[in-house]
Amino acid sequence: MYFFNSLFCFPHMIFFFLSWIASSLFKPLLVVSLIGVLTSSPSSALKKGQMLVSTIQYLLFCKEKKWKKPKEDPDSFFETVPTGKQPKIQRKTIIFVRHGESTWNDTFNKGDRPVVSFILNFIPNLVKAIFMEWFFFVTGESNESWFYDSALSEKGIKQALGIQGFLKTNPKFATPKEQKMLRLLVGDKSVPAQLVSSNLRRAISTMLIGFSDRLQHNYSRDNVLLLAELQEISFNPDALSITAPREQVIPPWTDPKSIHPFYEKGRVDPGMNTGNKRVDGNGLERLQAFCKTAFDDIGKDNIIAAGHSLWFKAFFQTYLPHTTDHVAKKKKLVNGGMCGFTLERILVDEATKQWAYRIDPTSLVVFHGGF
Repeated sequence: MYFFNSLFCFPHMIFFFLSWIASSLFKPLLVVSLIGVLTSSPSSALKKGQMLVSTIQYLLFCKEKKWKKPKEDPDSFFETVPTGKQPKIQRKTIIFVRHGESTWNDTFNKGDRPVVSFILNFIPNLVKAIFMEWFFFVTGESNESWFYDSALSEKGIKQALGIQGFLKTNPKFATPKEQKMLRLLVGDKSVPAQLVSSNLRRAISTMLIGFSDRLQHNYSRDNVLLLAELQEISFNPDALSITAPREQVIPPWTDPKSIHPFYEKGRVDPGMNTGNKRVDGNGLERLQAFCKTAFDDIGKDNIIAAGHSLWFKAFFQTYLPHTTDHVAKKKKLVNGGMCGFTLERILVDEATKQWAYRIDPTSLVVFHGGF
């Protein structure tokens, strides 16, 4: 009986001691926080406050995932019409690169960790994350956050380095289609490609780390365009951009020093970054905007895009033909994974300049990581 009574009381004892520790630390932490705010730039504290307000605003009012799936099958727009009236089909080769895991993932997502390990370490990891957020606040690091626009974690950096390592290999059994995509990934002059990235830091860092050899060798020809159209489809704070519209990106605290020169020498181009997604907008609008930007605003026929799992999944669900049963519609591209395909465009209404888009299902190639 004594054993069971002790077992019953144990959770209450833990709660009591945690409450006592929290109350003991509250005043010292409050004093240190006030001193930090007063001695650092007031603008830093203001920006942190704005980030908190934005987080609450998006959590409560964001309509990110509230859109009606288009009823029209993408294939229906590309059916044969009478001879002489067939509109010209335009094509772009697109390669999606998913970012490495972030500090947000490190705290809240199980990933490939055993369930028991994730549960046992959740509270310690959460405490660590909150401490880091507090540290950034009191030290005036207004462009840093563990939760908001989260940076790459240690594991995420390794996954980005995995991309770099993959691009150094020469697969012996690659098909001609795969060989072409591999050539444009490494920066072969015969297949020039534009590098683009989401305006979220983990995607930018993944691009700079994974393609660092290409960026170093092709200094005069390569830069990374930031596109708000690629911003993740989520209402969580890690999917909100910390970088203001058209402002230079400040290297996140987790980035390796080796890629800092890319930021400093203007290899990250924010000229097309329109800033954070709208609260009243939705993911479908950004999918459509990316398609339009790919054809109208990017001159090269090949595009390498660093982005996010839910955005990529929604893109495949929207633009793959309805009859195509592909894993890309059902599962996420793994962190550090890459896949390529041909995106097609056809003019369906000349008066209103309405375009339709389709992924050619025969062109889809998964060549690193998978789903």
